[in-house]
Amino acid sequence: EIKENSLPTGSVEGTTDFNEVGYGGPAPPDKEHTYVFKLYALDEKLNLQKGSTKKQLEDAMYGHILSETKLEGKYAP
Repeated sequence: EIKENSLPTGSVEGTTDFNEVGYGGPAPPDKEHTYVFKLYALDEKLNLQKGSTKKQLEDAMYGHILSETKLEGKYAP
């Protein structure tokens, strides 16, 4: 169980596209919108610091991705 406003031991939050550290929640437009979550299986734990960027995450994952998939969710007002 992961309690609200907590992180599992050993995890860190990165910088979002809102330019803030941590989860900011969805901000859908006023029309239908699809959210895409990319999921990865890695062969090792990454050593990233709090506030790492998407580029830093992608660079750290390079060469360590065993499998990947997408989870899509559609929002419609």
